[in-house]
Amino acid sequence: MKQNRGLANFYWKTYIVSVSFIFITIVATSLIFRAIIKDSYYGSLERELKTEALLLSQVFSETQKPDIIRWWKLEGKSRITIININGDVQLDTHYNPFKMKNQLTMPEVSQAVRDRWGKSIRWSEYIGLKMFFVAGYFEYDDKPPMIIRLGIPIYVIDRTINKTTSTVVLGGVIIFIIVSLFSFFMIREVTYPIMKIADSIRSFSNGNLSIRIPNFRSNDLNLVSYELNRMIDSITKGKEELSLIKDQTIKILSSMHEGIILVDRKSVIKEINKSAKEIFGYQSRNLVGKNLFSLIVSRELKEGVESIIKGRNTVSGVVSIKVPDERRIEFTCTPFGSRTGVVIVLYDITKISKLENIRKEFVANVSHELKTPITSVKGFVETLTTMDGFDDPLAKKFLYIIQKNILRMENIIEDLLVLSKIESGAIDLPEEIISINDCINNAITVIRQKYNARNIISSGMEYGFMVRGNPRLLELAIINLIDNAVKYSNDDVNVLLDGDYRRVIVSITDRGIGIPPSDLEKIFESFYRVDKARSREMGGTGLGLTIVKKIVEAHKGLVKVYSTIDRGSIFKIELPRFIEY
Repeated sequence: MKQNRGLANFYWKTYIVSVSFIFITIVATSLIFRAIIKDSYYGSLERELKTEALLLSQVFSETQKPDIIRWWKLEGKSRITIININGDVQLDTHYNPFKMKNQLTMPEVSQAVRDRWGKSIRWSEYIGLKMFFVAGYFEYDDKPPMIIRLGIPIYVIDRTINKTTSTVVLGGVIIFIIVSLFSFFMIREVTYPIMKIADSIRSFSNGNLSIRIPNFRSNDLNLVSYELNRMIDSITKGKEELSLIKDQTIKILSSMHEGIILVDRKSVIKEINKSAKEIFGYQSRNLVGKNLFSLIVSRELKEGVESIIKGRNTVSGVVSIKVPDERRIEFTCTPFGSRTGVVIVLYDITKISKLENIRKEFVANVSHELKTPITSVKGFVETLTTMDGFDDPLAKKFLYIIQKNILRMENIIEDLLVLSKIESGAIDLPEEIISINDCINNAITVIRQKYNARNIISSGMEYGFMVRGNPRLLELAIINLIDNAVKYSNDDVNVLLDGDYRRVIVSITDRGIGIPPSDLEKIFESFYRVDKARSREMGGTGLGLTIVKKIVEAHKGLVKVYSTIDRGSIFKIELPRFIEY
């Protein structure tokens, strides 16, 4: 009902506006026409009075017959006044000329004396009427000059003009009625389809997907109707597809082990799947529409969401919550749409964290437990090889093999202990400002002592770069990379120091055997070897690059590798630069 009333109001508003415009146009036209008629009539009357004055001047130049004056007055003609050059009234058809004062002060008379003709509209004190006067100055041979003035009452003129105007107004009224009726039907003809289209669109927007716009008499409106129906069909089809996609998405989200939460810019939950509810301990509650951080107290997660809203593309982190047992939750925040919201992906890593802690403890304990017997065995072997009278070549060969493997086991245990300390946080990373140049020089010195015959070339050392961190650990990382470069290359090893205003880059380049592309992503995994046979021959533990990566990441840096088979490899350590302002 409200819709129909609104559409009817539209029709009547259109009609009233149209009729008002027509009315104003007709009134304005009538006023303009009246002004034109008035000007035209006064002009015509002035010419008529001038003609009469001229004729009268010719008559009175010959003789002054009282019969003419009486006839003129009886016929209801205009008022005639004859004035001499001195301004004295000689004759007047409506008043006693002897009682009239000098007329040279009258505007029409003074103008006629000056310009031959004069006119004015003024109040006549002698007959008590407002008059339109036309005066002419005439001069004939052997006759004294005279001024003939003719006057007509303004009410007579207005009566004539009003009569004409009444005819115009009557015509305007008739035209207004005809045009108003015509507009009534024309506007109805035009607005009905518009109202019908608006009604159909409103019905469609309210959920009536079966509504279609009918055809009309106008071909143009039928084209609009056809295109709108096509649009409705397209929207209906798209809505059905979106509904299907939404159902599929809900099913997929519900079946995912990862928790998914969609929040808007105010952190209000728009969507949340079953796994996310279980992670936070709200299995049976409807959380849509609630503020996320009224349910979960987590500074890290809140900062992550705010960072995405402010412009970051991805924020990751780990939070600890109690629901009721303590859980470790890894989260990733990414923007949704044009940053109208944030998608939060949650991973419950509680079990993985526990297993990782068990693994670290196991590695640390086993390493410590193995170190003592390995040291004892090493001591016994060294004792046997230096004993007097122990000259059996076969026994010495076996002792050498034992000693070599003990040394390898010692290296593995040492690396495991270092790795365990880094992962457990047992090694401090003090906020100490250190020179990366010194770390590189110390690492090169260690490698040169180990491999006397190899040449290690350093460049870029003339520039001093400072970083925050643990110098012993950074030296260990650089030593491991240079050691690998020397082991797997028969040529010189280059160490390049470079950087910019925010980074320090240490590059170690060799021209060795290279690393296959399929192994590049795996070389930083524990105990992974590209060439297992050669690694064992070189005494590698498979933990060197893992330690490098852990040390660099602990210093908030990155380690990268670029390699080509048979051409060599480049390992790069990137660390945040410290600049003192």
